[in-house]
Amino acid sequence: MTLKKLTLLTISLFVVSIIVYSVENKRGTDLVADAELVKGLDVSAIYRVEIKTKGEQSINIVREDNLFILKDHKGHPASMERLNDLIYNLANIQVREKVEDSPSEHDLKNYGLDTDGRVALVQIYGQKGEKLLGLTVGKSYKNFGNYVQKEGTKEGTNAVYLSREIIHLSPTHKDYIETRLLQIPNEDIAKVEIHINGKKGAVKKEKAQEYFTTFNVVAFDDYFRPNEQDVLGLNFSDEIKVFLKNKLTYRLSLAKSGTQAFLKVHALLDEMPEQVEISKTDSPEKLKEIEGMARAQGEAQRFNLLKAPWIYRIDENTTKKILKDPREIL
Repeated sequence: MTLKKLTLLTISLFVVSIIVYSVENKRGTDLVADAELVKGLDVSAIYRVEIKTKGEQSINIVREDNLFILKDHKGHPASMERLNDLIYNLANIQVREKVEDSPSEHDLKNYGLDTDGRVALVQIYGQKGEKLLGLTVGKSYKNFGNYVQKEGTKEGTNAVYLSREIIHLSPTHKDYIETRLLQIPNEDIAKVEIHINGKKGAVKKEKAQEYFTTFNVVAFDDYFRPNEQDVLGLNFSDEIKVFLKNKLTYRLSLAKSGTQAFLKVHALLDEMPEQVEISKTDSPEKLKEIEGMARAQGEAQRFNLLKAPWIYRIDENTTKKILKDPREIL
């Protein structure tokens, strides 16, 4: 082979290698159909989640100690289950296709990705305020999905993609709160005591579970701090105590104001011994009981941290179920 032919072959192989490298590099960094739009989001690093939707107040969820709270909605604790669902749904947004590599302002307006037209803006920050994710959701295209644009991608582009499915982000702060106050299985109940309309006593054993079943899932429609004008001066004169087999007690205190009813809930450990001793000779049954009491203590602390500082407004139907005529159950 002549030097000229060898030189041409070398140049050809070099050009081919550049093309292969470019294709492989693009394939490795660009998003293709069915790829996940949000990658590598470290859930443990999240300290603030902000959701802005068209015409609605922002949802601002912030980590404080071991809790996430709704910063702009009285600081009420957020539901970890709902927050996890949000992060999971974001992480599972799949790409249908790339629409634009470098969209102009006119393009962004057409896709509903500009400030005035966007459906939602999700921004997630770390402990030091660094942005972990910025995601703009634009208008939908024939119900195939939404136009989306992600900030700060490793490729350094502002590409616009069409998602495979419609992206649903709730604009309502109550959708990020656990609205169930209690949810206790019947088999865990030891007894129920009431103090309603001046009458008090233990609910008949055969009536206890039937009575509690009518409201064992207590939900609320609004919440207040005790110093708010809406709840100042309320008289919580009616009370129900639900005693569990693990020594944990839930106390429900009710007050009425006109047609509205309000509820306070606390977890108590009145029957918990101050000191528990464990010996090598303890039976498995006793050890299990001690383990149950320790778990109950942790549950009481967690419950009171989340729910005891608040006064909840409940609906009329739930109120009637709780404030049952004492003559029917005592």
